[in-house]
Amino acid sequence: MKKFIVLALIVVMISSFASADLTTDLKLYYTFDDVDLTGSNPDDMTVNANDGTTNGATTGVTGILNQAFEFDGINDKVSADSVIADVDLTVAGDVSVSGWYYIPTGSAISYQGFGVDGSWNNYYSWITSSGYIRGNMRGQAGAWTAPTDTTGWSNEWVHVVTVKDGSTMYVYINGALAVSGTGLSLDILATSFDIGWRHSDAYAFEGKVDEFGIWDKALSASNVTTLYGGGSPCPFSEFTTDCITAPDLTTDLEWYYSFDDADLTGSDPDDMTGNGYDGTTVGATTGVTGILAQAFSYDGVNDWVDTNYNTISSENTYSFWVKTSTTASNGNILGVDGNDRLQIATNLGGVDGKFRIYTKESNSIVTRAYFTEPSWNDDDWHHIVIVYDTQATGDLTTYFDGVSSVVSYDFHLTESPYTLTGDYFIGANNRNDGTANSLLAATIDEVGVWSSLLSSGDVNLIYNAGAGCPYSLFASGCSAPIGGNSLNISTSNPANGTQFNTELLNINLTANASLTFDANLYINGVLNQTAQYLTGVDVFVDFDVPFLNTTEATFTYEVRLNTTDTSKNTTINTFHIDNVFPQITWTTPNNLNTTVIAETLLSNILLQDPNMFSYLYNITRPNGTQYYTSSNATLTGLTNYTINDTVSFVGEQGAFNAFAEVCDGHTDQNITIDSVLINNVTLEVEDEGDSINVSMLDEEDTMSVSYIEEPDKVSFGFVSDTTTSTEEFIVESNHYIHILDGLTQYEGHLVMGKKWMDFETDDLSSVHIVRLTDYSVQVTVTKLTSTDEWDFESIGELNCRNQSRSFLVHVPTTSNNSQVLSGDLSPYLLNVSMDPAYYTSANATLYWNGTGYPATATNTSTHFYFNYTVTIPPLMNDTNVTYYWNYYLGTTEFNTTSENTTVYSPRLSNCTDNPTQWVRYDIKDETFETLLNGSITFLFNYYNGAYTNNFNGLMTDNSTFPICMYPSWGNFSTDATIQYQTSEAGYTSREYQTTGFEVYESNRTVDLFLLEGATDITFHIIDDSDNNLQGVTVEAYRYRISTDSDVLVETEATDAEGKIILNLASGTTFYSFKIYDAEGTLKISTARFKLFSTEYEYIIQEGRENPLATRSNILNALTQSMTYNVNGNNLINYTYNYTGELVNQWCFTVVANATTFNSQCSNNSAGAFNYTITQFNLSYVAAVIAYTNESDYVVKVLDINTNTQLKDVFGNTNTLFIALIMFLTIGMIGLMSANIAIILSVLALIVIGLFNLLPFSSTWIAGAIALALGLLWVVNKR
Repeated sequence: MKKFIVLALIVVMISSFASADLTTDLKLYYTFDDVDLTGSNPDDMTVNANDGTTNGATTGVTGILNQAFEFDGINDKVSADSVIADVDLTVAGDVSVSGWYYIPTGSAISYQGFGVDGSWNNYYSWITSSGYIRGNMRGQAGAWTAPTDTTGWSNEWVHVVTVKDGSTMYVYINGALAVSGTGLSLDILATSFDIGWRHSDAYAFEGKVDEFGIWDKALSASNVTTLYGGGSPCPFSEFTTDCITAPDLTTDLEWYYSFDDADLTGSDPDDMTGNGYDGTTVGATTGVTGILAQAFSYDGVNDWVDTNYNTISSENTYSFWVKTSTTASNGNILGVDGNDRLQIATNLGGVDGKFRIYTKESNSIVTRAYFTEPSWNDDDWHHIVIVYDTQATGDLTTYFDGVSSVVSYDFHLTESPYTLTGDYFIGANNRNDGTANSLLAATIDEVGVWSSLLSSGDVNLIYNAGAGCPYSLFASGCSAPIGGNSLNISTSNPANGTQFNTELLNINLTANASLTFDANLYINGVLNQTAQYLTGVDVFVDFDVPFLNTTEATFTYEVRLNTTDTSKNTTINTFHIDNVFPQITWTTPNNLNTTVIAETLLSNILLQDPNMFSYLYNITRPNGTQYYTSSNATLTGLTNYTINDTVSFVGEQGAFNAFAEVCDGHTDQNITIDSVLINNVTLEVEDEGDSINVSMLDEEDTMSVSYIEEPDKVSFGFVSDTTTSTEEFIVESNHYIHILDGLTQYEGHLVMGKKWMDFETDDLSSVHIVRLTDYSVQVTVTKLTSTDEWDFESIGELNCRNQSRSFLVHVPTTSNNSQVLSGDLSPYLLNVSMDPAYYTSANATLYWNGTGYPATATNTSTHFYFNYTVTIPPLMNDTNVTYYWNYYLGTTEFNTTSENTTVYSPRLSNCTDNPTQWVRYDIKDETFETLLNGSITFLFNYYNGAYTNNFNGLMTDNSTFPICMYPSWGNFSTDATIQYQTSEAGYTSREYQTTGFEVYESNRTVDLFLLEGATDITFHIIDDSDNNLQGVTVEAYRYRISTDSDVLVETEATDAEGKIILNLASGTTFYSFKIYDAEGTLKISTARFKLFSTEYEYIIQEGRENPLATRSNILNALTQSMTYNVNGNNLINYTYNYTGELVNQWCFTVVANATTFNSQCSNNSAGAFNYTITQFNLSYVAAVIAYTNESDYVVKVLDINTNTQLKDVFGNTNTLFIALIMFLTIGMIGLMSANIAIILSVLALIVIGLFNLLPFSSTWIAGAIALALGLLWVVNKR
């Protein structure tokens, strides 16, 4: 009977909670507590969002309950005009206003209520300067009432409630009705609502206000009494229970698993009670959808959770939520086997929903009972509670979805508390050997065990009409957060200012609602999605919002909840979607890693991101050493940027690596911090070369430092030893600190290296940053209220992406002549290194003076060589010509640097303009080689390849005639025709002709000989068919005995008749001749002979070898020397060097008296022959013969006389002296007779010659005899 009475009382109490809910029709409520402010503005604790706007009032002062607002009586007020729309101020309408006021002595007049400026429309209460409390109610210009209490309140807290019940106004003071009045005749047309201020003028309140509410109904006297609470006001959190405290469901709670992801350690459930009975998971799947948030799923095969709890108390309650469709028998929801046993199993014997509760102690059955709920395995959530009293004969009370079930018993015994031999398993029966049986395939959520007996009311609170009660509300008896019609929401997720890289963002919150409700999601102010939900506590409301993978933008979101008669909105939060990672587009170096450059890299790298911040660009050698770097950390606001650095590689070659990294202004979604330390009172963060230190400016004020490492950031905080609204901090880094405050949506935003940090915090008023150095700043943070806790948003990592590319630096080497002559054949060379990793083919074109010349290539394993020989065009003036190479390595095109070649035009002159002498022509006497004064008439046709020019003129009155050349370094050819003569009598003019005469800086001298008394000698040149040959050059050489050499004295070319006339000495002098055909090829070379005829004919035999020409060609390509007895050793030495191709063999012979003393031969083109004479008084001839395929040619002869001579006896000097004495002696005899003297002189010459006293040849002696005969004839004739 007692139990029935208690149960009845509980039912009455619960029903009274619902009937006396003070939140019903509550339209505005301000606690004025610091925790219920946004900045300095009071939050409306109801769902109606009628938040206040504060003007000047002081927050955080001591109130009747926690904190209150204090008004200065001058200009402080709180306005909430939006509440006017939520109340009925018509004549018939009901409105109530409740508040607590602290009234100091002599306070100014105070107002709080509805009104409209400039007319009589008001409903308010006010306090006069005498401490009278007065109500006032008037509509337009109609009747009105102003009931006044004249007690005179001061220096104390007073609770005042004004109630408009139709046209009657009631004023309650401290829970009791004080005065009332009737008089309203017209509707109140209010446009404003203020606390501490009359609607139209400065009747301001001086004092404190706390716990202020407005109802759209007339509160009853009992409501007022409840609010007053005997001087201890009812807190807003107890309004739903009429200020009666709800049961604390955490009492006697031994352990509790929510199975939510947030309440797991790894995959093991945490004991929410803190009693340490954390579970151990074996196989169960976490994170599946539960009745509240997440649950565990068990496969019925090998999944369970060990609770590490093994006690049966005197009083026990087991509560769990189960969802299953299994039909398997004997599956344990909770179980432990053995001699001491507890099993809660289902589907016993294959009967759906037949539950068994089975306990044993010391292998003796204590209780075995059953109840049946067939709908339990319908794959929906069901709440099952077992209340087990071991002291009341094993009494069991079972609840299925909040309703008690019928229990039947096999055993029903009383038992004392005892300890089981094993732990409870969830989802299986513990066999006490580390294994399990009787496993259940189900999803299980919200499991708890109490060591007391829960009432049916407690069970219903936990069941919560099928919505479940979260553990977080157990202490308040599963009471939902308070609001009008029990609609309230938690803070929504994501938090304001959060950034995501996702294509599907989940926006969620939890709601507590006594009615079904609609949830509407607004994105950027536009309705995005709508969903419907049932009543319940902690109803999970969520929306999945899709985004494109190209989205990067900031969005706002707001969730609006609506029941049939009320609504509640979240605050408008922002979030940023950054699905566009920073992009890097490589042009140079290219994406294929095939870029090849020469001396300069023209970087072209495009960086793109809607919100860029910085970039880093490095070029390194293969060994990693840095060659070049650049960076920029001031890209904020740009969406694209091109790295166009020009990097020189002069003198470099080989492979290089380019690295580009771009960071945007958002945070990377995953951050791994190497190290976070608290060093004394400084937070130290180290990561990837980035270092950040944060501390309070006054380190002595620091009580503690803390941090939390999250997946994408590190949050940090400081606790000060003083309470203040402003605190100062020092930030230091090993990188330059970029101050982005005001450039982003985050307060106090700094970037250093790849890390960012900001000073976002709750209740933030302002952040001010001052730079101390490049690497340190001072940050001043000001909050709206005073505090000693300073918790800041985060330190994170910039969202960076980087890429690398390789490229090759090759070295193009060019070779050319910087100065050339018109007509030159000038080679131009290009050499490039080869790397088959980048290219295997190459081609090149030389662009010379704008004309392209494709070059031929020769490649080796390491280089490509290109060569082109340019025929320099016949430019007539000195010209500066530009050229360059265009070449391809693979498919990559290059141009070498333009270079210059100066093209010079060859010139000959008389040395007036050009001082470099090429040749000097001297006019000389052919016989005596003395200079003759005369003149020359000249024509030089000079040429170089295709270039031709001429120089002609007359030079007179001189014996020497210099000709100069230009340029001084030039080398070209000329054909020359020179006619020259002397003014002296007896000389005939001559002509000098030459072809192919090389012009270069030589300062040569060419003798132009004139012969006195010359004879005209005609030469006729024909071929072997008797055809006259024109243009054949004939060179005449005079033999000089004194030098044993042939001297060119005249040259001329044949005319059309094949003839020339040369002026030579007839019959007295030895001449030899060389005859060249029109192409300049030597055809005939004569021996020396005297000219006894005036006409000579020569035949040039075409098609056959010309022996004279062949010998001449051999001699032209031969350098040779033959000497005898140089060192008195009687050695004949012959050396030679032959550069031609005609000779096959060389032979050396020494002959005397028809006897061959030595013979040697060699096939080498260079060498030496030697022979030492050992027999004397003989005349030797040493000769060298060159053998060709056609014939043999004597190229060198040396006559050697080894007879003993007078000079060998007396010596050269003495011998000459003896010859002189002989000649003088004979001459003295001649004084007596001329005939005798002539005869003796000839005899003396003969003797001198025979004895070799003087080197007289036989010809000389014969001449002397002829001369003597002539003299004798002359002397005797006279």
